[in-house]
Amino acid sequence: MYVKRGQLLAVLSNAQEQAALAGARASAKEAAAQLDRIKSLSKQGFATNALLDQQRAALSEARATEESVQAQISDRMIRAPFSGYLSLRTISAGAIVNTGTPLVTVSDISRIKLDFTVPETQLAALRPGLPIRAYASAFPDQPIAGTISVIDPVIDPQSRAVMVRATLPNPGNRIKPGMLLTVRIETGQRTALALPEAAVLSEGDRRYVFTLDQERKAQRTVVRTGLRDSGLIEVSGVPQTALVVSEGVVKVSQGRAVRLAGESNEKGGPKGGQGAGPASAAP
Repeated sequence: MYVKRGQLLAVLSNAQEQAALAGARASAKEAAAQLDRIKSLSKQGFATNALLDQQRAALSEARATEESVQAQISDRMIRAPFSGYLSLRTISAGAIVNTGTPLVTVSDISRIKLDFTVPETQLAALRPGLPIRAYASAFPDQPIAGTISVIDPVIDPQSRAVMVRATLPNPGNRIKPGMLLTVRIETGQRTALALPEAAVLSEGDRRYVFTLDQERKAQRTVVRTGLRDSGLIEVSGVPQTALVVSEGVVKVSQGRAVRLAGESNEKGGPKGGQGAGPASAAP
Protein backbone atom coordinates (compact mmCIF):
# COMPACT_ATOMS: atom_id res chain seq x y z
CA MET A 1 0.00 0.00 0.00
CA TYR A 2 1.36 3.42 -0.94
CA VAL A 3 0.93 6.29 1.54
CA LYS A 4 1.70 9.98 1.28
CA ARG A 5 3.66 12.05 3.73
CA GLY A 6 1.50 13.03 6.73
CA GLN A 7 -1.14 10.36 6.08
CA LEU A 8 -2.64 8.89 9.26
CA LEU A 9 -1.43 5.33 9.88
CA ALA A 10 -2.56 4.51 13.42
CA VAL A 11 -4.20 6.13 16.46
CA LEU A 12 -3.15 5.22 19.99
CA SER A 13 -5.66 5.26 22.82
CA ASN A 14 -6.11 8.86 24.00
CA ALA A 15 -9.23 8.84 26.21
CA GLN A 16 -7.41 10.43 29.14
CA GLU A 17 -5.91 13.10 26.92
CA GLN A 18 -9.31 13.87 25.40
CA ALA A 19 -10.78 14.34 28.87
CA ALA A 20 -7.86 16.58 29.83
CA LEU A 21 -8.38 18.58 26.64
CA ALA A 22 -12.05 19.12 27.44
CA GLY A 23 -11.13 20.37 30.92
CA ALA A 24 -8.41 22.67 29.52
CA ARG A 25 -10.81 24.14 26.99
CA ALA A 26 -13.41 24.77 29.69
CA SER A 27 -10.81 26.49 31.87
CA ALA A 28 -9.66 28.65 28.96
CA LYS A 29 -13.26 29.58 28.16
CA GLU A 30 -13.94 30.51 31.77
CA ALA A 31 -10.72 32.55 31.95
CA ALA A 32 -11.67 34.44 28.77
CA ALA A 33 -15.13 35.21 30.12
CA GLN A 34 -13.66 36.39 33.43
CA LEU A 35 -11.22 38.63 31.55
CA ASP A 36 -14.10 40.23 29.64
CA ARG A 37 -15.95 41.01 32.93
CA ILE A 38 -12.83 42.55 34.49
CA LYS A 39 -12.24 44.66 31.39
CA SER A 40 -15.82 45.97 31.69
CA LEU A 41 -15.31 46.75 35.37
CA SER A 42 -11.98 48.41 34.62
CA LYS A 43 -13.62 50.80 32.17
CA GLN A 44 -16.08 51.78 34.92
CA GLY A 45 -13.23 52.23 37.39
CA PHE A 46 -14.18 49.25 39.59
CA ALA A 47 -11.14 47.05 38.74
CA THR A 48 -7.45 47.78 39.03
CA ASN A 49 -4.89 47.27 36.30
CA ALA A 50 -3.14 44.72 38.48
CA LEU A 51 -6.30 42.59 38.57
CA LEU A 52 -6.63 42.96 34.79
CA ASP A 53 -3.04 41.80 34.22
CA GLN A 54 -3.53 38.90 36.60
CA GLN A 55 -6.55 37.65 34.63
CA ARG A 56 -4.73 38.00 31.33
CA ALA A 57 -1.95 35.80 32.72
CA ALA A 58 -4.55 33.26 33.87
CA LEU A 59 -6.04 33.15 30.38
CA SER A 60 -2.60 32.67 28.80
CA GLU A 61 -1.85 29.83 31.20
CA ALA A 62 -5.17 28.12 30.42
CA ARG A 63 -4.56 28.35 26.68
CA ALA A 64 -1.02 27.00 27.09
CA THR A 65 -2.41 24.02 28.98
CA GLU A 66 -4.93 23.44 26.18
CA GLU A 67 -2.18 23.52 23.54
CA SER A 68 -0.04 21.14 25.59
CA VAL A 69 -2.82 18.56 25.84
CA GLN A 70 -3.57 18.98 22.12
CA ALA A 71 0.11 18.26 21.35
CA GLN A 72 -0.08 15.08 23.46
CA ILE A 73 -3.07 13.91 21.44
CA SER A 74 -1.26 14.68 18.18
CA ASP A 75 1.71 12.58 19.38
CA ARG A 76 -0.65 9.62 19.73
CA MET A 77 -1.67 9.89 16.08
CA ILE A 78 0.97 8.09 14.01
CA ARG A 79 1.48 9.64 10.57
CA ALA A 80 3.76 8.75 7.67
CA PRO A 81 7.02 10.73 7.98
CA PHE A 82 7.47 10.57 4.20
CA SER A 83 5.78 9.06 1.17
CA GLY A 84 6.43 5.37 0.55
CA TYR A 85 5.13 1.83 0.72
CA LEU A 86 3.83 0.22 3.91
CA SER A 87 5.17 -3.12 5.06
CA LEU A 88 3.01 -5.68 6.84
CA ARG A 89 1.82 -4.35 10.18
CA THR A 90 3.30 -5.97 13.26
CA ILE A 91 0.38 -5.40 15.67
CA SER A 92 -3.41 -5.72 15.63
CA ALA A 93 -6.07 -3.22 16.59
CA GLY A 94 -6.50 -3.06 20.36
CA ALA A 95 -3.03 -4.39 21.17
CA ILE A 96 -1.04 -2.83 24.02
CA VAL A 97 2.17 -1.15 22.87
CA ASN A 98 5.04 0.47 24.71
CA THR A 99 7.37 3.26 23.73
CA GLY A 100 9.60 2.08 20.89
CA THR A 101 7.29 -0.71 19.72
CA PRO A 102 7.35 -0.83 15.88
CA LEU A 103 3.88 -0.55 14.38
CA VAL A 104 4.57 -0.54 10.64
CA THR A 105 7.49 0.26 8.35
CA VAL A 106 7.33 2.88 5.63
CA SER A 107 9.85 2.38 2.81
CA ASP A 108 10.72 4.88 0.11
CA ILE A 109 12.18 2.57 -2.55
CA SER A 110 12.35 5.03 -5.42
CA ARG A 111 16.09 5.13 -4.69
CA ILE A 112 18.10 2.42 -2.94
CA LYS A 113 21.10 2.81 -0.65
CA LEU A 114 23.42 -0.15 -1.15
CA ASP A 115 26.16 -0.89 1.41
CA PHE A 116 28.96 -3.32 0.52
CA THR A 117 32.57 -3.98 1.47
CA VAL A 118 35.68 -3.65 -0.67
CA PRO A 119 39.14 -5.06 0.28
CA GLU A 120 41.56 -2.40 1.46
CA THR A 121 43.92 -3.40 -1.37
CA GLN A 122 41.42 -1.80 -3.80
CA LEU A 123 40.97 1.38 -1.77
CA ALA A 124 43.16 3.46 -4.09
CA ALA A 125 40.78 2.80 -6.98
CA LEU A 126 37.68 4.00 -5.09
CA ARG A 127 36.25 7.50 -5.12
CA PRO A 128 32.79 9.07 -4.74
CA GLY A 129 30.97 9.29 -8.04
CA LEU A 130 32.54 6.10 -9.42
CA PRO A 131 29.96 4.11 -11.43
CA ILE A 132 28.90 0.65 -10.31
CA ARG A 133 26.58 -2.05 -11.57
CA ALA A 134 24.45 -4.14 -9.24
CA TYR A 135 22.94 -7.51 -10.12
CA ALA A 136 20.05 -9.19 -8.30
CA SER A 137 19.45 -12.92 -8.60
CA ALA A 138 15.77 -12.14 -9.24
CA PHE A 139 16.73 -10.04 -12.29
CA PRO A 140 20.06 -11.49 -13.53
CA ASP A 141 19.80 -9.92 -16.98
CA GLN A 142 18.82 -6.45 -15.76
CA PRO A 143 21.83 -4.76 -14.12
CA ILE A 144 21.17 -1.55 -12.22
CA ALA A 145 23.61 1.31 -12.71
CA GLY A 146 24.46 3.57 -9.80
CA THR A 147 27.29 5.60 -8.30
CA ILE A 148 29.37 5.45 -5.14
CA SER A 149 28.18 8.17 -2.76
CA VAL A 150 30.14 7.58 0.46
CA ILE A 151 33.33 5.70 1.40
CA ASP A 152 33.77 4.92 5.09
CA PRO A 153 37.02 6.49 6.32
CA VAL A 154 37.53 3.63 8.80
CA ILE A 155 38.70 0.15 7.75
CA ASP A 156 37.38 -2.88 9.63
CA PRO A 157 40.42 -4.29 11.52
CA GLN A 158 39.00 -7.82 11.38
CA SER A 159 38.10 -8.13 7.68
CA ARG A 160 40.57 -5.50 6.41
CA ALA A 161 37.77 -4.15 4.23
CA VAL A 162 36.17 -0.75 3.86
CA MET A 163 32.43 -0.12 3.82
CA VAL A 164 31.15 1.63 0.70
CA ARG A 165 27.68 3.06 0.11
CA ALA A 166 26.21 3.49 -3.36
CA THR A 167 22.96 5.07 -4.47
CA LEU A 168 20.88 3.27 -7.08
CA PRO A 169 17.79 4.39 -8.94
CA ASN A 170 14.99 1.86 -8.71
CA PRO A 171 12.70 2.14 -11.73
CA GLY A 172 9.64 -0.02 -11.37
CA ASN A 173 10.52 -0.62 -7.69
CA ARG A 174 12.14 -3.92 -8.63
CA ILE A 175 14.74 -3.88 -5.88
CA LYS A 176 13.39 -4.41 -2.37
CA PRO A 177 15.11 -3.51 0.91
CA GLY A 178 17.07 -6.48 2.19
CA MET A 179 17.74 -8.05 -1.21
CA LEU A 180 21.19 -9.52 -1.85
CA LEU A 181 23.00 -7.83 -4.75
CA THR A 182 26.27 -8.55 -6.51
CA VAL A 183 28.27 -5.40 -7.17
CA ARG A 184 30.77 -4.65 -9.90
CA ILE A 185 32.77 -1.43 -9.69
CA GLU A 186 33.85 0.18 -12.93
CA THR A 187 37.24 1.67 -12.08
CA GLY A 188 38.12 2.20 -15.74
CA GLN A 189 37.66 0.92 -19.27
CA ARG A 190 40.12 -0.41 -21.80
CA THR A 191 40.12 -2.58 -24.91
CA ALA A 192 42.15 -5.78 -24.67
CA LEU A 193 42.40 -9.23 -26.22
CA ALA A 194 40.51 -11.89 -24.25
CA LEU A 195 40.06 -15.66 -24.46
CA PRO A 196 37.80 -18.18 -22.76
CA GLU A 197 39.39 -19.16 -19.46
CA ALA A 198 39.41 -22.81 -20.54
CA ALA A 199 41.88 -21.95 -23.33
CA VAL A 200 44.61 -20.88 -20.90
CA LEU A 201 46.74 -23.62 -19.32
CA SER A 202 49.21 -23.33 -16.45
CA GLU A 203 52.61 -24.80 -15.82
CA GLY A 204 54.11 -23.51 -12.62
CA ASP A 205 53.94 -19.72 -12.78
CA ARG A 206 53.75 -19.72 -16.60
CA ARG A 207 50.57 -19.47 -18.70
CA TYR A 208 50.25 -20.73 -22.24
CA VAL A 209 47.73 -21.50 -25.00
CA PHE A 210 47.72 -23.65 -28.11
CA THR A 211 47.58 -21.67 -31.35
CA LEU A 212 47.28 -23.10 -34.87
CA ASP A 213 49.92 -22.53 -37.53
CA GLN A 214 49.29 -22.44 -41.29
CA GLU A 215 49.20 -26.24 -41.40
CA ARG A 216 46.56 -26.32 -38.66
CA LYS A 217 48.98 -27.84 -36.17
CA ALA A 218 48.95 -26.88 -32.51
CA GLN A 219 51.77 -24.71 -31.27
CA ARG A 220 52.37 -23.98 -27.61
CA THR A 221 52.44 -20.20 -27.06
CA VAL A 222 53.35 -18.51 -23.77
CA VAL A 223 51.01 -15.67 -22.81
CA ARG A 224 50.57 -13.15 -20.00
CA THR A 225 47.17 -12.99 -18.36
CA GLY A 226 45.23 -10.11 -16.84
CA LEU A 227 41.72 -9.49 -15.60
CA ARG A 228 38.89 -12.03 -15.68
CA ASP A 229 35.29 -11.21 -16.56
CA SER A 230 32.26 -13.36 -17.40
CA GLY A 231 34.29 -16.47 -18.28
CA LEU A 232 36.89 -14.56 -20.29
CA ILE A 233 40.48 -13.78 -19.35
CA GLU A 234 42.62 -10.96 -20.66
CA VAL A 235 45.77 -12.20 -22.48
CA SER A 236 48.75 -10.74 -24.31
CA GLY A 237 51.41 -12.48 -26.35
CA VAL A 238 49.26 -13.81 -29.21
CA PRO A 239 48.31 -12.00 -32.46
CA GLN A 240 44.77 -10.74 -32.70
CA THR A 241 44.13 -12.92 -35.79
CA ALA A 242 45.47 -16.15 -34.25
CA LEU A 243 43.34 -19.27 -33.95
CA VAL A 244 43.42 -20.52 -30.36
CA VAL A 245 42.25 -23.90 -29.08
CA SER A 246 39.63 -23.34 -26.39
CA GLU A 247 37.79 -26.67 -26.04
CA GLY A 248 39.27 -30.05 -25.30
CA VAL A 249 42.60 -28.39 -24.67
CA VAL A 250 43.85 -31.26 -22.49
CA LYS A 251 43.74 -33.54 -25.55
CA VAL A 252 45.94 -31.27 -27.63
CA SER A 253 49.71 -31.63 -27.77
CA GLN A 254 52.55 -29.80 -29.50
CA GLY A 255 52.46 -30.31 -33.29
CA ARG A 256 49.18 -32.20 -33.35
CA ALA A 257 46.87 -31.46 -36.29
CA VAL A 258 43.56 -29.80 -35.44
CA ARG A 259 40.40 -29.66 -37.54
CA LEU A 260 38.29 -26.51 -37.36
CA ALA A 261 34.64 -26.80 -36.39
CA GLY A 262 32.47 -27.35 -39.43
CA GLU A 263 35.13 -29.16 -41.48
CA SER A 264 34.56 -32.75 -42.56
CA ASN A 265 36.18 -35.52 -40.55
CA GLU A 266 37.28 -37.61 -43.54
CA LYS A 267 40.97 -37.07 -42.87
CA GLY A 268 40.54 -37.88 -39.19
CA GLY A 269 42.43 -35.98 -36.53
CA PRO A 270 41.18 -33.78 -33.77
CA LYS A 271 38.05 -31.72 -34.18
CA GLY A 272 38.39 -27.93 -34.05
CA GLY A 273 36.68 -24.53 -34.03
CA GLN A 274 36.88 -21.41 -36.18
CA GLY A 275 36.94 -17.66 -35.87
CA ALA A 276 38.92 -14.49 -36.40
CA GLY A 277 41.26 -13.23 -33.73
CA PRO A 278 41.23 -15.38 -30.62
CA ALA A 279 38.91 -17.95 -32.21
CA SER A 280 38.17 -21.20 -30.47
CA ALA A 281 39.05 -24.67 -31.61
CA ALA A 282 38.45 -28.05 -30.04
CA PRO A 283 40.09 -31.41 -30.49
